[in-house]
Amino acid sequence: MILRSTWVLVLAFLMLSGFASSQNMPYQGYTEYDGRPATLNLIFSGSSVTGKLHVNPVCESNVHLTGVDLNLVGTATGPWENKSTSITGTWIGGDLNPCSGETIKNDASYPNAGSFTISIVSHNGRDAIRMVRMPTGYGYVFEPRGYEAKGSETEESNSTGSNGGSSSDGIDLKIVELSVPKGIGPGMKAEIAVTFNNDGAAGAGPFKLYGYAFPSQNYNRIYNSDPALIQDLKPGETKTATIAISIPSDAPTGTYDIKVAIDNSNYAGSGDVVEKNENNNEMWKRKVSGPEGRSPKDNRADLTVSMVQVDPNQAAASSDPDRLTFQMELKNLGKTQAKGFYTGFYLSADQSITTDDIYIGYGIVDLKAGESRSGPIPCKIPADITPGLYYIGVIADPQEKVAESDETNNARATDEPIPIPISLIKISGEVQASNQPGSQTETV
Repeated sequence: MILRSTWVLVLAFLMLSGFASSQNMPYQGYTEYDGRPATLNLIFSGSSVTGKLHVNPVCESNVHLTGVDLNLVGTATGPWENKSTSITGTWIGGDLNPCSGETIKNDASYPNAGSFTISIVSHNGRDAIRMVRMPTGYGYVFEPRGYEAKGSETEESNSTGSNGGSSSDGIDLKIVELSVPKGIGPGMKAEIAVTFNNDGAAGAGPFKLYGYAFPSQNYNRIYNSDPALIQDLKPGETKTATIAISIPSDAPTGTYDIKVAIDNSNYAGSGDVVEKNENNNEMWKRKVSGPEGRSPKDNRADLTVSMVQVDPNQAAASSDPDRLTFQMELKNLGKTQAKGFYTGFYLSADQSITTDDIYIGYGIVDLKAGESRSGPIPCKIPADITPGLYYIGVIADPQEKVAESDETNNARATDEPIPIPISLIKISGEVQASNQPGSQTETV
């Protein structure tokens, strides 16, 4: 373990004594949702942990964003900051009114108590401290204080996940496809068909699949499945499972957004398997209502965005803070050609890409049946954008002018947000995050 000199004695003492004395450890970081600065202060006394999480609210003429002020009480499973250690417990407090700064009370959308998990995760190729608070599921990321991002050779060789494999074995669980064959709505038991694989070099298991359904126009409601246990998944193996979500009869009518997480998610905790990439464990299906899946006689087109990622040469172009280049791939999975359809490009505070997000450009594409096209897309970043962390998103046929057999798979976002403007990618060797975006929500 490579230690920064300031913390050598502190962390060595904590690890050898099992937190025998009280130690105060402050962290600086940002909110996963919109990149605003966040502070986390943890106080260790034995295995007992108390602390405080704080995010300042924003009260400006065109932007109102709630802040956060939580008091934490929990327990550490071992020495901190060890990768195998996690901290779980409860919090009280809540969200802060954007302009008064007072804690919001008596509003079901802003709970005043819940649980939390703090753990070491892989983030942008580096180790980071991640806190998730429930029941909201919001995440917060902080820079570790005691060691460099990759840890030491000793720690890497000795750390193991619950599956018995080393964290360097390269396990990578991901979801390949989702469908809702019987549809979803009030009073139904919706079945979610999930195809997933292990895109890694070592076997994984056991682990769980988690399913969630949200009314598309009302994310204050959430319905979830019982976790589905998967005993094992060999390197390169693909499996399919079905999980069920019961929707009460008094649930909202209309379409639903479906999310499935493999092994971990904001709502499921840190997971059972140590992976080389913990940021690709979720997949969404948007605007689901009736049964999905094409009929053998369905001859319509089916446009999908199969890939969106930052151009690997983007860092070299960071001297131009107004220019963004990303890679995308579009496919026509249907049986009819789609001629001259419009494709929109967006920046978003989250991975839910809609036409309400920040528009940055478009393209006109032709795709024959079964054809795919990919390539770099240059876009100009809006001059008035608020700096911070954004996902890059693509929507094929956002105006829904193409008749398709499946309208739920037309949008996709990058796996992780990136700093915008691009000039923020590297400043003094660290990613910088700041107030962003002037959003459509008042939650953190």
